[in-house]
Amino acid sequence: MSRRLPHILFVSGSPADRRTISACLAAHQFATTAIGRGRNALHELETNTVDAVVLDVANDDGSGLEACRRLREKGVLVPIILFTGSGDPIDRVIGLELGADDCIEKPVDEKELVARIRARLRIIDRGHQAADTYSFAGLRLNVKERRVTRPNGSSLRLTSAEFDLLAAFVARAGRKLSRSQLLDLMDRRTTDDAARSIDVLVSRLRRKLLAETDGGLISTIRNGGYQFTSDVNSIRGANAGA
Repeated sequence: MSRRLPHILFVSGSPADRRTISACLAAHQFATTAIGRGRNALHELETNTVDAVVLDVANDDGSGLEACRRLREKGVLVPIILFTGSGDPIDRVIGLELGADDCIEKPVDEKELVARIRARLRIIDRGHQAADTYSFAGLRLNVKERRVTRPNGSSLRLTSAEFDLLAAFVARAGRKLSRSQLLDLMDRRTTDDAARSIDVLVSRLRRKLLAETDGGLISTIRNGGYQFTSDVNSIRGANAGA
């Protein structure tokens, strides 16, 4: 199966910039969704797998700074790169204080933009690779061994699909994940039948987790999607096999 291209959400009030930046990112092997309104960014993030947001201070419904603030208040954790006005450091300072990970002055150098996006994604990748094991609700999930173990060391029996679903949940605990996002994270094709199968998998996984823990760990989100609600700890290095 071919590897999924990193998906970049680009928000800008300039149709010309949306065309130019989308073409640039496509040429460098990024999938891109370009929209004009900051208020629509959260919907895109909740319904699609987005790896980074590139946010212009100027968009169709107000300041990109306000859009950045709203996204962080809603719990969005993906990297946000902000396009700021040329020569004015105030937007950069405010943007970083509101939760932007990086700022680039306009006019934007396309090579610099691609380099900065890749740098941010490398940071995320290193974080994911470092966490081989997660603990939650008295259970331990080992990504490399594809095992979930109880405190006594015995293994919880899960199908391959159930394990992939649980691994997607625990690595993104607290995030609202749509069915299509879960399919992407499980590296499965997005079809109507596949999306419906997520509901069946969630139901089976819930029953197995409920038998092992004090309460439900997966909440259903209104208008579609799920959220893993347990506290999750990442275990790295020598402690991962303990």
